[in-house]
Amino acid sequence: MGSCRSWSSRKVTPDDAPRRRLRTLEDVLAAFPEIADIIVDGTEQPRGQPKKKKGSGPGKKAVGRPKDQKKFFSVKKGTHTLKTQVAVTPDGLVVHLSAPAGGRTHDMKVLKQSRLLPRLPRGSRVWVDRGYTGVDKLCPQHEVIVLHMRPKGGMLSPEDRELNHQIAKVRITVENVVCKLKKFRICREFYRNDTRRHGLFWDCVAGVVNLRTVNRAPQFA
Repeated sequence: MGSCRSWSSRKVTPDDAPRRRLRTLEDVLAAFPEIADIIVDGTEQPRGQPKKKKGSGPGKKAVGRPKDQKKFFSVKKGTHTLKTQVAVTPDGLVVHLSAPAGGRTHDMKVLKQSRLLPRLPRGSRVWVDRGYTGVDKLCPQHEVIVLHMRPKGGMLSPEDRELNHQIAKVRITVENVVCKLKKFRICREFYRNDTRRHGLFWDCVAGVVNLRTVNRAPQFA
């Protein structure tokens, strides 16, 4: 699915015809036109330190540091990580996963590279946290809802604090979905596999999580 893998799941009963798999974000939006809100967040998974370069000749030892070692080091986590951007609906359906990025990559850069925003219908509401401050300039065609930051040396007004509280109540959905994804060890524990296969594992887990969501939630019955 390229650098931006998007999909969803829906409950299918025997009398549903024709049966159709929703493989892309466009398929999801066509099948669920009522979707107007997308909640976005990023999460990290620890991985091994990038290996040193191999020697140029036979019997040569690995020397030096790889150029990409720094981009995988997450200052926030204090270790090398892979960062994945997750986008969900208010009902808890995963509709988008970005390609894995180095832990040092800023959330805004991951969002730009994912090409998620241009694919959303005009006027969509995008709920993000403070890590995405400035995204409203990136997508003026959408309504961006972001937590208010406390001014330097000042305090938030009671109105802004209440607004942040209401925004957090909506954003808790994506945090709960990330927790569901990380119940699977392949998404939670130290990642030892090929980095190129990281997205495939997350795709599979998200499909299982979506299946559980549509089978348990009454709104999908």
